[in-house]
Amino acid sequence: MKEFSVCYDRFCLGNYTLVCDGSDTVQATADLGAFEMYVLGMWNDGLVVTMKAYDEVCGENQFVLLVPDGSEQLMSFSPGRGFVVRPYRAARQGRFAYLLDFLCGLKYKGYQGYEEYDEEEKMIFGIVRVGEKSLTYGGKNLQEVKSDFIQKIEQETASRDNKITNSEI
Repeated sequence: MKEFSVCYDRFCLGNYTLVCDGSDTVQATADLGAFEMYVLGMWNDGLVVTMKAYDEVCGENQFVLLVPDGSEQLMSFSPGRGFVVRPYRAARQGRFAYLLDFLCGLKYKGYQGYEEYDEEEKMIFGIVRVGEKSLTYGGKNLQEVKSDFIQKIEQETASRDNKITNSEI
């Protein structure tokens, strides 16, 4: 298990425990939704997110730069050269590149949602307008939110289609 602390400048803004499996895929944790929304906010402003990660294999901290194009760069300190940054994952190939699809809000079948993070509930909630109805959707991370968003739209459009079909009979 790898734990990541999210840092910006010299100050640690948050301590999110993120778990990566052997392939470096981020697993859903209680902190994932908050972290995803934090990264989206930073990327929306064109800022790089710096993660301090403890590498259990090497037994040392590493700094991973999450760039707004979905790439990752590794930053290490060399006494002779100072901080050295080297490419790690290309654009849209980083662990959090899937977040790029959420930068403009969720869209499905012509409907667009709007999401916010609720710190008390530790959940992401959203609202989408389908016809005359405003539907709410949500989840603990953006993958859950996207799934619920699509499900709510499918249910509402199917229900409207059934009403139209029944009224024609």
